[in-house]
Amino acid sequence: MFTFDQLQAFVAVAQELHFGRAAERLNMTQPPLSRQIQSLERQLEAQLFDRSTRSVRLTAAGRAFLVEAQRILALAQTASDSARRAASGVSGSVHIGFTSVVGHAHLSAILRSAAERLPDVELVLHEMVTAAQLDGLAIGAIDLGLGRPSLGDPELSYRELPRERLVLAVPADSPLPGARGISMSDLDQLNFIMYNPEESRYFYDHLTWIFSVHGVKPTYVQRIAQVHTMMGLVEAGIGAALVPDSTRGWAPSGVRLIDIADLGNFPIASHLVWRRDSTNPALGSLLEVLGR
Repeated sequence: MFTFDQLQAFVAVAQELHFGRAAERLNMTQPPLSRQIQSLERQLEAQLFDRSTRSVRLTAAGRAFLVEAQRILALAQTASDSARRAASGVSGSVHIGFTSVVGHAHLSAILRSAAERLPDVELVLHEMVTAAQLDGLAIGAIDLGLGRPSLGDPELSYRELPRERLVLAVPADSPLPGARGISMSDLDQLNFIMYNPEESRYFYDHLTWIFSVHGVKPTYVQRIAQVHTMMGLVEAGIGAALVPDSTRGWAPSGVRLIDIADLGNFPIASHLVWRRDSTNPALGSLLEVLGR
C-alpha cells in the first residue's frame, strides 16, 4: 500500500511537472523523490508520468490518480484538524441531563451561550430527574447534569445556578387572596400536593423544613415527583402546591400563582454537576464558557 509521503511526492510532481522544483518544494533532493515515484508506480502497476529530458507529463493513469490522491490528502488533513479541534474542546459533543423545571429556568441561557461561543460543540439533551442524572454521570451516559442534587459526593463537582423563590400555586377560582394577602399560616390544614420523598427528595426535604419552621401542617392529598403533573392536579382543583417561580412562564391558565412574603428566606437551589475525572474536552470548554 502506498504511503502519504508517496502521495505528497506524486501530487507535488504532478502540480510542478518538474522533479527538481517538486523536490525543492518538499525540502528534499531529487533522487529520493524519483525513487518514491518509481515505488508508487510499481505498487499501482501503472505509469503515472511520461518523462523525457525536456518535459514531464501526466499519463491518463496519472491524471485519474491525481484526483483521488488530492482527495485522500484533503481527507487526511480534515481528520487531523478534527482531532485537534476535539482535543482542544472547540468541537465534539456534551450530553446534558436536565430536569424539566430547572431546564425551563436555566437551559435556554446555557444553549445561547454555547451557540455563541462554541458553535461546533453539539449539545445532546436528555430530560431526566436528578436521581437519573446522577446514575447517568456514574456510567458515563451524560457529561453534565442540571438539577437539584444532594451535595458532597467526592467524585462530582458542582456549580450553583441562580436561586429562585417558591410561589404558591392554587386553582384559578381559589378563594385565597392574591398578592400581599396571604402568609404561610394560611397553608395550615390546606389540601396540599406534596413532592414525592424518593423521586423529588430535594423539594420534599426543603418544604418539610419550611413547614416545620412556620409550624404549618398542610393536609397532603397527593405526593408527586414532576412539577408539570403537580400543576395539572392544581388546575383540576385537587389541592395547592409550592412550585418554583420559573413556572410562571408555562403555568396552565387554570392555575393562579401567589407570592408569599414568608418564602423569601427559603429560595430553592439548582446546580450544574459533572464528574471530576471527566476526560471530555468539550465539557471543559462548555464549563469555561458558563463561568466554572
